[in-house]
Amino acid sequence: MLKKLLRCFSIAVLLALPFSNNAAAQVESMVYLSLADTNSSGNILLHQIEGWAFSFSNPDTIADRKNLKNAIPGSVYDIRELKSHPQWNEYGWFEIVFYVDSTLAGIPWVLTYGNPEPARIWLNGKLVLEAGNPAQNPENERLSLFYNSMYQGLTLREGENYLLVEYSEHTFPEVFKPYRQAEHGIWIPLYGENGPQLRRYRAFIFGGTCMLLLLLLCMHSYLAFKFRDQYHKYVSLTTLFMLFHAVTTMSDSLFNWSYSFVYFYQYSYAVSFIFVVYFFLISIRQIFKLNIAWRLLTGVLIFSVLSATISVTAYPGYLNILHPLLVILTLLYGAYSLIEARKVEINNRVGIIAAGLIITIGGALLYVLFYVALGYPSIWLFLIAVLMAYVGIPISLTFNVASNYANLISTLEEKVRNRTADLEAASEFQNRFFANISHEFRTPLTISEGLLNKTINNEKELSSTQRMDFMVMKRNMRRLHDMVDQIIDLTKADKDHLALNQKYYLADNLVAVSVESFRSLAEYHGHSFTFYPDAEQTVLFVDRAKVEVMINNLISNAIKFTPDGGAISIVTRVKENSFYVAVQDSGKGIPESEQESIFERFHRIKRVDDDYVEGMGVGLELSRTLARLHGGDLSLDTSYSNGARFELILPIAEESNSQLVNLDDSSQSDELYVSKMDQELDKHKDFDILLVEDNKDMIDYLTDILSEAGSIKQARDGREALDVLSAKTPDIIITDLMMPVMGGVELVEELMKHPKWKEIPVIVLTAKALEEEKTNILRYGVVDYITKPFVPDHLLLKIKNLLIYYTRRKSIRLKMKAEPEAELNQFSEKVADFIITNIENYNLTVDILANEFAQSRRSFYRNIQSETGMTPAEFIREVRLTTARNMVSSNKNLRLEELATSVGYKSATSFRKIYEERFGEHPLD
Repeated sequence: MLKKLLRCFSIAVLLALPFSNNAAAQVESMVYLSLADTNSSGNILLHQIEGWAFSFSNPDTIADRKNLKNAIPGSVYDIRELKSHPQWNEYGWFEIVFYVDSTLAGIPWVLTYGNPEPARIWLNGKLVLEAGNPAQNPENERLSLFYNSMYQGLTLREGENYLLVEYSEHTFPEVFKPYRQAEHGIWIPLYGENGPQLRRYRAFIFGGTCMLLLLLLCMHSYLAFKFRDQYHKYVSLTTLFMLFHAVTTMSDSLFNWSYSFVYFYQYSYAVSFIFVVYFFLISIRQIFKLNIAWRLLTGVLIFSVLSATISVTAYPGYLNILHPLLVILTLLYGAYSLIEARKVEINNRVGIIAAGLIITIGGALLYVLFYVALGYPSIWLFLIAVLMAYVGIPISLTFNVASNYANLISTLEEKVRNRTADLEAASEFQNRFFANISHEFRTPLTISEGLLNKTINNEKELSSTQRMDFMVMKRNMRRLHDMVDQIIDLTKADKDHLALNQKYYLADNLVAVSVESFRSLAEYHGHSFTFYPDAEQTVLFVDRAKVEVMINNLISNAIKFTPDGGAISIVTRVKENSFYVAVQDSGKGIPESEQESIFERFHRIKRVDDDYVEGMGVGLELSRTLARLHGGDLSLDTSYSNGARFELILPIAEESNSQLVNLDDSSQSDELYVSKMDQELDKHKDFDILLVEDNKDMIDYLTDILSEAGSIKQARDGREALDVLSAKTPDIIITDLMMPVMGGVELVEELMKHPKWKEIPVIVLTAKALEEEKTNILRYGVVDYITKPFVPDHLLLKIKNLLIYYTRRKSIRLKMKAEPEAELNQFSEKVADFIITNIENYNLTVDILANEFAQSRRSFYRNIQSETGMTPAEFIREVRLTTARNMVSSNKNLRLEELATSVGYKSATSFRKIYEERFGEHPLD
């Protein structure tokens, strides 16, 4: 409507102008162009305008005016009538004069030419386009390019404009006629403002599309070669022919093809499209393991290729039927394949392939309907349509591969996690097994060693032969004890609970002690056993027992794996602020295949022809662990070829800070500070001791040791102990952990619930030597944790000192003339109630509590301590933590900061640390 109004307005203006009759005749024959003459794409098709004139002869000159003389009316768009003229010699000139109003003047245009025949075009006397070389002489003629690359920008001026065209077609082949844009004439459009950018955008999208397709082609080709996978092969072929199609369609944006390219373009365009359809259908059926109708698909392929070839040669219009038909068949067969795949595989891969197919079809429809048929003038529409059409299918096939491998990796990760969990569970079971089995080993070892030592120390009743036999028994028992200790140390190391008791020692003296302890054994086997100390005055800050384990393991292995009569040497030296101990032998050495695995747990060197060598295969791993715990290392010298050579490396201590321990004083490592309160103990009557132990031999052994401290009551498990407690309250309870019916942990929990029994001191006596076990049981309120085997004197002294402390505590309560027990309990409960009422007050102090209950600080302190066994500060903390635990049990949605504030802690981090120390778990667990 707007175009019509503008055109009517321009015509009305022209009619209103005064002019003569000649001028009027001139205006009547003149062509008028305005904004209303542009088509829906904003272009002007000059070849369809009426008013063209034709001349068989050249103009004298070409100037900004009407140039042709003796011209006759002739159509540019259809020159069949001119060709019937007797003077037609396949060469001539066309000219048109047209008037442009202000609505079109000054707007930038692009003049293009869409014919294979050569032509030159002038506008207002200026050459604006040259396509090929038009000439009267056929020898001088050169055809235009396949797609004219000379996009020429120009502007029309307001008023008269003169367009002159030189044209010839001497050498134009008949076979090219089907590819002329104007079927019987010349095609000369003026493109709007998007014209100058069209070729640049087409080149950009062509380059991006080809680069992406080439990348996908290389990737799938590699995967097809690597895995010999049929799916990747067919995806590679699909992508390859899609790349051919893209190159064929858009390569003119980069290359100025001549018209000899036309048949390659047509054949490649037609055939590559068919092969894309064929291999795509095979690909989607291949990936989902569906049956492929090879005969049907191959038959359709052959028929389509032959039809396309014939069509390109004889009737190109047939492709407009063949290709849409193939698209419809592809959609139908592709949809059928995806429905079949959906039945056997419920996942997102089917959706990915379907999305790729929809994107490709959608891009093709956008290009054909909107850009070509409707001429919608949008560069972005063109870019999006081309990109969708070419990369939808290849990318969906690639995403399908990515999804496949992602699922595979996810499955593998899940398997790894499950396997790791299984290994961790197995490792945890192994650790528990070692801890439990150590209990079974340590109990009989403790009894046997104690009784054996008692017998050996009785010199009067033993003959020399008997003493010798007992010493052999003791040595083998000690060896069994060491093996159990090594297993327990490894278990501790796994849980980072292996602690060091470090002191300062002279390095050579420390090694010498271990060397001399093995000298008699080495001489028994006939070994040359030599020690070369070369680290005089070097000081180490180490755990003596752990260093002896390391050196003993190395020397013991050297003796075991060296044939009788061999040579063993131990050498010490200092190098780069480290102390080295080298133990080498003349045995068979370590096979190269096992040089790395000998430090693995339970690894034994397998030699078929050799005699069995005793051992568990844990010594080297434990030794390396202990060395690294000290900041050193243990390694095998692979350059040594005359046997085996191990090097132990330990850091040297700063001698200025050392307080050397004299190794000659064997009692220093086990020094006991005996209580000086034995006389005070004698003032009281015998104490009642409740011994809870399930092993009969251990009960008898402990009863014999502890009999001098008081009378012993026995119970075989926790439940039996509670029955004993109901009849009489003992002064102290000594209990094992691992017992039937009710274990030690459950027993302690029951004791803590009883107002009277919770004040009885409890000692745990067990073979479970893990720090984690010790920490957990101490949190329940036991006063000590002693592991088996133990030194009998140590146990007796600890129990005596504990009984004296317990007696003193009772005496303090009597001297205080405190209220009866029930009243004391009532007092602590009142204090606890007050603390709970003011639980959020983080400034709650002992002075505030003492003032609240009208007591002096000292009296309040003694009352709380005598009743609860805790200082007031400890009592406040216990109430806060217990309250927090109760809050968590009733409300699982609390945040850590909220919980800490609710019980009077400013810092959530500090609260969490204290809570974990008390209960052994995170507050929110």
